[in-house]
Amino acid sequence: MIRDGRSGRLIVLAHCILNTNSICSGPKTPKLWPGMINPIVEKIMEYNVGVFQLPCPEFIVYGLDRPATNRHALESSGFRSKCREIAGAVSKHLREYAAKDYKILALVGLRGSPSCSPGLNGREKGIFFEELDEALKAHGLYIPKIEFERTEVESCIKSLERALNPS
Repeated sequence: MIRDGRSGRLIVLAHCILNTNSICSGPKTPKLWPGMINPIVEKIMEYNVGVFQLPCPEFIVYGLDRPATNRHALESSGFRSKCREIAGAVSKHLREYAAKDYKILALVGLRGSPSCSPGLNGREKGIFFEELDEALKAHGLYIPKIEFERTEVESCIKSLERALNPS
């Protein structure tokens, strides 16, 4: 049990939420938020919740200077096996937090990402999030998901706030 002043609460974020510099060429998000997706970060700071930043599998495999891609292209490139490896390591970290009574409040991904889409409301899930779900399940962890979409910031922030302040 955590009794030294730390909040004992974490939120798991897709890498590019905290570092929009890692996003591939093409999307509009960096024009809106050139460093990080500010509304998400500001809301998390308001609730004094720690952040676990997921690695970016696309950056790991393809580097920084990469064009926008789609799920089909990633599936045909052997990308999934690297995602499985990364997801295994991440799930071990998160299991450690959970074993020490940290509350993992939510996992925030980006709608439409071929890697990090949570796949909510019948939408297609990203490859990395599929592998992460399996790895978390193997460790007995269930983490609720939130989907960020740059055209629906207000509703996304409301979902985030509900996760940060469960009643």
